[in-house]
Amino acid sequence: MNESTTRQAPKYLTVIALVAVVWNLLGVLAFVFDVTMTDEARTALPAAQQALHEARPGWVLAVFGVAVFAGLAGSVALLLKRSVATIVLSVSLLAILAQNFWAFLLANTIAAMGPASIVLPVVVILIGAGLVWLSLMANGKGWLR
Repeated sequence: MNESTTRQAPKYLTVIALVAVVWNLLGVLAFVFDVTMTDEARTALPAAQQALHEARPGWVLAVFGVAVFAGLAGSVALLLKRSVATIVLSVSLLAILAQNFWAFLLANTIAAMGPASIVLPVVVILIGAGLVWLSLMANGKGWLR
């Protein structure tokens, strides 16, 4: 839709988008901490976590970066009520899924870290999927331009 035919979006869209920006900023921080982790900090991790960290292929770190930076960009686009949010948030969700494919199917993180290790990734997947759904709905209702 062009700007002149965009419908007024409800306030909750702005609130959710703001929360999503903050959430994704936390993800960017986690990524930055991960890529800048010193050897000293890495050796302070539990042994199972160290092993997973060392076994992680480069592509997993790359999709982690794509997930958080696309998530941030998509959330900002949603905040600005831009229809491109759907595409960017979808890229983020695909990257989240790829990262977790490695962690839980290829690296067997649950066996190494225990069943509680799945909680945060499931939350991240649900939030990512929820943001894609919200952007699709908002676009369909004409709230995005």
